[in-house]
Amino acid sequence: MPKDKEKNKFWKVFSNLWTVSRIIAVLLGIAGFAGLLPIPGVEGRLLPPYWDEFIRLISPELIGIAIVVLVIDIATEQRSTQQLKESLILQMGSPSNEFAREAIRVLWHKGWLIDGSLNKKHFWRANLYEAELAFAQMRGAEFTDANLESANLNQTDLRGAILHGVNLINATLVNADLRNAEIYTTKLENTNFFMANLHGAQFMVLRNQGEDNIRTDMNPDNFLYLSGNLQLATMPDGSRYDGRYCLQGDEEKAGYTIDINNEQAMADFYQVTLDDYLEGQRWYGESGILEKRSHAAFV
Repeated sequence: MPKDKEKNKFWKVFSNLWTVSRIIAVLLGIAGFAGLLPIPGVEGRLLPPYWDEFIRLISPELIGIAIVVLVIDIATEQRSTQQLKESLILQMGSPSNEFAREAIRVLWHKGWLIDGSLNKKHFWRANLYEAELAFAQMRGAEFTDANLESANLNQTDLRGAILHGVNLINATLVNADLRNAEIYTTKLENTNFFMANLHGAQFMVLRNQGEDNIRTDMNPDNFLYLSGNLQLATMPDGSRYDGRYCLQGDEEKAGYTIDINNEQAMADFYQVTLDDYLEGQRWYGESGILEKRSHAAFV
């Protein structure tokens, strides 16, 4: 059985590399080069002597034809590959979840999810619910009004991405890179930002003023307090998250191994100083976050 798999794999690679046109080109090239080689005299030869001169004259033509066939074949393959890639990227932005996720599966198989092909692409209103986008490189990509609920975005590169009106409820962005991302009016309920890098990320809301949308910068606290996990995350100001939102996901995780009422243990859990942890807890007590969170859950 393993031998059959290896054999099938070999023929798959062979068929991908050696198309009919490429085989013909190679044969023409071999014939052309062979014609340029000196032919020793052979007694009783089948071809008349003047054929030697004819073969020498036609050999450069055969080599030229072989090169042209190879160039055209390679260019055609590259154009076909680019067209397929563009089609899949367009499909990934589909409002149909099944259609979009199938495109992601093929993009991953082709290696285009992680090679930068998705950088600065537009995925307006894409339905990427539960999409598997781990390790994807999507720098500067735009996800206006996209649905990324419960999506796997672990270790994705979203530097400079535009997340305007995006649904990230229950999404996981473990160790994701969100540096300098623009996050407008985005839903972050129970989003997992464990070890995520949010340095330089801009949080804002869009307000309608006549026919114009006015961007208003907001304090990240007005968004991130609804997320699920921020342990070891880098905050927009470059600081380490200090536990100030008392997020349920973080505290549940900590509770498996430590006493969450032990202030030093919690400071160690967040890998911040005790003073920073206590300052965060003082801020929590004064901020009214608990009431805001309860109101958001009710709404």
